[in-house]
Amino acid sequence: MKNSGKLVSFLVPIISILLAFVIGCIIMAVLGANPFVALESLWIGAFGSLRNVGTTLARSTPLIFTSLCACFAYRCGVFNLGGEGQFLMGSIVCCYIATQSGIEGLPAILLCLVGGAVAGGLWSLISGLLKVYRGQNEMIITIMLNYVATLFMGVVYTDWLRDGSVPQTQAVPEATQLSRLFGLRVTSAFVIALAVGLLVYYFLFYTSKGFQLRAVGLNMTAAEFNGFAVKKYILMSFIVSGAIAGLGGSAELLGTQFRLINGFGNGYGFDGVAMALIGQLHPLATIVVAIFFAALRVGSTTMQAATGVPTSVSDIIQALVIVFTQYSSRAGCPDGSDSPDTARNPARRRCCNPPLSAAAGCSNLRAAGRTAPAHSVPGRSAGPAAIPAHRRRWCRCPVPDWMEPVRNLKIVKIALSSDGKSNVTEK
Repeated sequence: MKNSGKLVSFLVPIISILLAFVIGCIIMAVLGANPFVALESLWIGAFGSLRNVGTTLARSTPLIFTSLCACFAYRCGVFNLGGEGQFLMGSIVCCYIATQSGIEGLPAILLCLVGGAVAGGLWSLISGLLKVYRGQNEMIITIMLNYVATLFMGVVYTDWLRDGSVPQTQAVPEATQLSRLFGLRVTSAFVIALAVGLLVYYFLFYTSKGFQLRAVGLNMTAAEFNGFAVKKYILMSFIVSGAIAGLGGSAELLGTQFRLINGFGNGYGFDGVAMALIGQLHPLATIVVAIFFAALRVGSTTMQAATGVPTSVSDIIQALVIVFTQYSSRAGCPDGSDSPDTARNPARRRCCNPPLSAAAGCSNLRAAGRTAPAHSVPGRSAGPAAIPAHRRRWCRCPVPDWMEPVRNLKIVKIALSSDGKSNVTEK
């Protein structure tokens, strides 16, 4: 069962891509072009030479950072749609350090990267604090902060750090720019992006803290009942995801753009969200998806020049991949629907709404404020759970195999009686 689930997660993006290309070929044929020649031109434009490969990898670098940002946050069960704003804030701080500090070379590069990551993390922390302590919706807050960051960047390159009469900042000194790899357009920023992806993968799947973070993402109520610091992990997910996006903004400025101008970083945040979902919220798969999308964008120019097929066909293919991927994930449920909790958390999108049973666990009944049978889960007594009203949410997803240790944990309360003896009770 576990292996079949992994197989489905692997096949869903591939089948979605194939279906999107089939429809794309139909559109090309309707436009009067040969679909096979168009696809060949698309491939040549993206991977036909070392120069094209370098361009594709360079275009994928900022997408990798923003998609990893979304992936890390979603694993903790929160929607961080502010990757673009955090990306911009990191680039703003990086630009200020690179052009105003007077430091050049490797120390300046390290200081710029660290400063950008810190700026992105702090910018994301605003949303985390409002969610945890004020109960605000993080999706609305992060989207609004994107506009704030965009407008703030406009003030920076049109006024504060403006370079002469042109609405742009000064260029990053050549000694502070990231080096190119093998003389290609791709820079060491791509290596940094791959390293971040590997670190995120290792942390999420091979550390105890990563396990607890994913447990919080699967069911915050169950994690809180079992003693996990839910608020701490929510804040950590916002800070780390924001730092990843901010680091991406710094790397993009030092490696490709070199200055802040109108349209810098436009659309990277929401593109990253889509790529994280297509990659099934797996860090390594997310990197592959980002490279795939970059290849479509780079190769579409060559396709248009060779066959006359407009680049918008490439955008249609990208959109269809997103639609098919999400529809396939939703259709995996027997009743074809999601519970409110799974609708909030894409990390649990494949959970469905089976009839309540002992297999679902009495924690699900407790989340609904109902009475659970005494035999539902070993070691847990019957009766309604004392969960605050604002923490109650309907959750009827079966617990994954790897979450069994978490579900079976017991909350033990030790109280001293008047005679000095301790009374141990389980919840």
